[in-house]
Amino acid sequence: AGSNDVGADNSIEFLSSPNDFNIHYAYPNPFNASTSIKYSLEYVSTFDLSVYSVQGRKVFSKQYNNKAPGEYLETIALDDLPSGLYIIAIESKNKFSSYKVLLIK
Repeated sequence: AGSNDVGADNSIEFLSSPNDFNIHYAYPNPFNASTSIKYSLEYVSTFDLSVYSVQGRKVFSKQYNNKAPGEYLETIALDDLPSGLYIIAIESKNKFSSYKVLLIK
């Protein structure tokens, strides 16, 4: 899979103002084709939202530049990946948060 071509029905929604840089949850988990990730940004942030296989290979990546602080709910489609355990991560220059998800087909 390419870095940004995984799934075509990705969406994002702003929820509220937070006080941390964190992935709160992914739902559903386990999931079949797509999962929604709730994450928060304490400050204006430039960061990557990435998905890694358990072997450490990056299978999805999306970069954000100067995204406003807030809580967000983003849906990503990973339907072209095989079943297995994956790690979703948000990574900025000096912050990191991750969350394990299980893809079951």
